[in-house]
Amino acid sequence: EIPDDQRELAFVHIGKSGGTTISHLLRNGCHQSVDNEPCEERRWENFPGSAGKDETIASKRIKYYLHTPAAKRGKLEWAYNHTTSIVMV
Repeated sequence: EIPDDQRELAFVHIGKSGGTTISHLLRNGCHQSVDNEPCEERRWENFPGSAGKDETIASKRIKYYLHTPAAKRGKLEWAYNHTTSIVMV
């Protein structure tokens, strides 16, 4: 078993499920993260209200964001091979 603090996650966003809103709270919640390109720094701070005040544990652990079109391009298999867990929303 992998200790929780060592997990690396991929976030798979299935359209029309609220994933875009969630992605704004994630360090690596942008489309280019699946290609190992950085998102804007501290992007969660742009989220309105108290939710964007502090970075969440999920944000620290999620390394890649994949929207369903990226998954269809074969990136989902790539994510399985580069993370310990997959979160689907």
